[in-house]
Amino acid sequence: MNKRRSILAVFLIVSMVFLNGCIKRNLHIKSNPPDAKVYFNEEYIGDTPLDHDFIYYAVHRIKLEREDYEPFEAFVNIEPPVYCWFPIDFFFELLPYTFWHKEEVSYTLTPFTKTGME
Repeated sequence: MNKRRSILAVFLIVSMVFLNGCIKRNLHIKSNPPDAKVYFNEEYIGDTPLDHDFIYYAVHRIKLEREDYEPFEAFVNIEPPVYCWFPIDFFFELLPYTFWHKEEVSYTLTPFTKTGME
């Protein structure tokens, strides 16, 4: 009986090491109109609409630029869900499942105004 328990324990440990899951973090950024250049914390990451995987929960700077529109800048505070709080996150990382945390932001750009061009 002890031999079976030992084998089961080894199997569970090996399974936890090799079959563990993870937590993926994603920010979906949209703009009206689309096709605006997106800078995430000063780094160009693509044009809207886009999905951006991020690593850290924090306040992030988002800047949008598009021709004929005023540049737009915002700060978005991405807070962790409950399963990412310490020490709960340790147990969720061990589960053989991938957890997705998706955030979505949407911004409307303002067209340049033609003042003084008559």
